[in-house]
Amino acid sequence: MQSEFIRELGRIITGAYYDYQEVRKAMMGRLRALIRRKVEGIPLGQPDEKKEEKSYDKKYADENLPLLILEIRDELTDKEYEYIDNVFKLAKLSNKMEQEYKKMMLYYINNEPIWTEFLQHVIGVSTVLTANLLSAFGYCERYSHVSALWKHCGLHVVDGVAPRIRRGKQVDFSPELRSLVWKVGDCLIKAKNPVYKALYDRKKQEELQKEYPKGYLYEKYGKPYKPEDTKLTKMHAHNRAKRVMEKIFMENYFCACKELTGQEVPEPYAITHMKHAEYIYWRDVVKLNIRYKEQKALMK
Repeated sequence: MQSEFIRELGRIITGAYYDYQEVRKAMMGRLRALIRRKVEGIPLGQPDEKKEEKSYDKKYADENLPLLILEIRDELTDKEYEYIDNVFKLAKLSNKMEQEYKKMMLYYINNEPIWTEFLQHVIGVSTVLTANLLSAFGYCERYSHVSALWKHCGLHVVDGVAPRIRRGKQVDFSPELRSLVWKVGDCLIKAKNPVYKALYDRKKQEELQKEYPKGYLYEKYGKPYKPEDTKLTKMHAHNRAKRVMEKIFMENYFCACKELTGQEVPEPYAITHMKHAEYIYWRDVVKLNIRYKEQKALMK
């Protein structure tokens, strides 16, 4: 298990990875906007469309930009073309550094039991996310109960609703950790994890089918609800289902950490307190993910 010193190094590595990623994304975004103006004949001094009205199609995806530059090569001076070429080289260098930090993250987690026994088998959880989870939570030594972990991540409720960040008001959770858990949940859904995505789908359907008294949703949440509304919006149902899925995943992470390091493992909170019939133990998550991968491989 990692020492606190190594854990701090892990935080440096994961932070640097995202730093390089943000630099590359910002650089490519600006380059994309410049090339788009040139391709579509928009003068450089002319104000662009409002952000919400922009619609970049696949034509301007990062991988297509070199071909677009070749299309407009005759419209560029040699000096302009040289500058664009150098910007692309810098972007490639930044991407190369991202990959180097990614390798370091794999080295950082490679012999960690939470990776080898659990997370490497979970579809949608990458080496990057694992390194972030380890850097942020370690093996959950500071949490005696999963409810404390949930609260630290902003997965608790205040007056029956998810806590919000309000200007001028102090929050009782970590926005950074909430963002990390949100990323994990997003990846689990996008990767169509056979356990967590299935849980999300079931929960979302349940939320969409619920009916509330007229006025209840409007009084409790305000916009976008109207006084006559009796059902949740699709986005609200999505957010609720995603939070349930994230809580179950984080409880699996919590229990796996405790068990794999010989710490006391409390009875799952989702069963003892929340009565979640859909709760599944982390070792079963591993088995189902492995079986799913094997089935996918056979179908190829």
